[in-house]
Amino acid sequence: MNRLARPASILALAVALSGTTACSSDDDETGDQTAEPTCTKYPAGSLCVRGTPSSAGPDMLIEGDKLRIQVTPGGCFSSSCTSVDIATCAVRGSGTAFTAMSEFCLTELHDGTPCTEDCGGGGSAECEASATLSAGTHSVTLDALTVTFTVPGFLDPVASCASTN
Repeated sequence: MNRLARPASILALAVALSGTTACSSDDDETGDQTAEPTCTKYPAGSLCVRGTPSSAGPDMLIEGDKLRIQVTPGGCFSSSCTSVDIATCAVRGSGTAFTAMSEFCLTELHDGTPCTEDCGGGGSAECEASATLSAGTHSVTLDALTVTFTVPGFLDPVASCASTN
């Protein structure tokens, strides 16, 4: 019976010790004060309504479709020096008025190499409402950004987006 109890005790001790090591703080025994980079929150920079691709060119919106949006963070973020930690959105509403919410949290990466100047590193979030669109004029608002659109219809590539950038 002692033979079975002893390996279990050693296993419990190993699990406890490994948990202590994994949860150590920045000021561990070596004195290393290096902290993991934390992300920085950014507000939405653009809000775009998306439809169904059509052979005529621009996306189209049809009665019964769900409202789909794409949101990007405000600012210019290098694709080689930015990590997207959080990029989410949600859209709620029914009838003609919809409200969107978004969250972006980005980490700047600095490893000594020069960053590309492409503004493509902020990521984007896409989401859709649970309600379907009816015929008529609709709007979706996210903070100070508002896009108005008509169903049924084709989305104007410029008018279907609002931007602070």
